[in-house]
This record gives sequence, structure tokens and C-alpha cells, in this order.
Amino acid sequence: MDPSKSLSDQLRRWLQAELIDADVAEAIQRWEDSQLNQSKHSSVRHLTVPIRLSILLGSLLLAAGLLLFVSAHWDQMPPFWRVSLLLFIVIALHAGGAWFAERFQLMALGLHAVGTVAFGAGVFLCAQIFHLDVLWSFRWGLLLWSFGAAAGWKLLRQWPQLALLSLLLPGWIAALIMFEVDRFRALKRTGPSFQLLLVHF
Repeated sequence: MDPSKSLSDQLRRWLQAELIDADVAEAIQRWEDSQLNQSKHSSVRHLTVPIRLSILLGSLLLAAGLLLFVSAHWDQMPPFWRVSLLLFIVIALHAGGAWFAERFQLMALGLHAVGTVAFGAGVFLCAQIFHLDVLWSFRWGLLLWSFGAAAGWKLLRQWPQLALLSLLLPGWIAALIMFEVDRFRALKRTGPSFQLLLVHF
């Protein structure tokens, strides 16, 4: 039996018997409702840690399963189907996160996070499909992945998106610095004659 309905029936009987007035009945109902909400929130807080761990583990397993599925069938698919599969996976994960947004917030959090990770994997796999070099992958692939994480944070305001962005953007900057340092060292090793030739042209 619903406790709130039982209390309402009792309050109605007490009002009819003139044991309490309307103000007291309203105060009792308000206090009981607040106690019921507090008990619900406390039970949710007790379940938060195991649920978060389960969602985290499930998200990692889902990401690993998707990567294994793609890698197992990668060589057998033409380039068009590869790109289509990657696009479908990203859209399906974010669509699942949007569907769970009002039903199960933690599940939506995990699906959106895996969707952003899948987007980054799709960027690097597309670079492999079209035979782009490693320099492009680290210079522009990380930047595109950062844009995806930034868009996720802007639209969703979820902490996994911000965590990914805080890792990807410094990684992209570090990759640019490393490539520029390597290029400078390569120019320095070529000697002054090659540098004069570059200035001449």
C-alpha cells in the first residue's frame, strides 16, 4: 500500500472527526513528504558507488568489444563500409545515451563517453583507410578528436567529456611541440650548406 495514500486517508478521517484542523493536516503531510524524499535520496546515495563502478566497467567492456568487432572484420570490408560502420557506431552510441538521458542518467553518461572515444578511434582509422601519414594523425587527428570532446562538453555538460578534452588538447599541443623539435633537429643536422640552399630558394 502506498504510504502517502494511507496518510492522506488518515488525515481525512482526522479532519472529519475534528481532531485536527486543515493547517495541521497540511503541515503533517508536508513533513511526511519531506521525510519520504530524504529516505529515497539516501538510498540512491548508498547505491551510487557500486552503480558507478558497474557503469564504468560496462562502458570499458563495450568499448573493447566494439574495437574487437571492428578489428576482426576490418580487412574484409571495402573502405566505404569501413567509414559507414564507424559512423554508425558513433551515432548509435550517442543515440543510446540520449535515449537513456531521462531513464538512467549514469548509463547515458557511459554511452556518451564511449561514443566520444569511438569518434576518436574513427578519426584515426579513417586516416589509416586513406593512407594518411602519422604526422597527419597526430597533428590533425588529435585536434579533430578534441573538437569532438569539446562539442560533447558543450552540448552535454558531462564530466567524461571534459576529462577527455583535458587530456586530448594538451596531448595535441605536446605532439605539435615534439614534431617541431624533431624538425628543428633534422634541419640542424643537415649542416649550414643545406640551410643556405633553403634560404636561396
